[in-house]
Amino acid sequence: PISVAVTTVFSDTERLALGGFLAGYGGQTRDAYSSDLRQYATWCTSHGLSWVLLVVVVAALAVGVVW
Repeated sequence: PISVAVTTVFSDTERLALGGFLAGYGGQTRDAYSSDLRQYATWCTSHGLSWVLLVVVVAALAVGVVW
């Protein structure tokens, strides 16, 4: 048998939030968003960054929120 290490990228809370987001999509769009989010979160984690915080900051900047 082959042994494979599995790393959890998302916490339970993050998984629930992402599930809510992804629920609005189906088919290939949902698959693509799932893959993109997983890759983005993995990159952020490997660089010691909070992917959730970065998403909030980018979303706030997109709608013009100023701190």
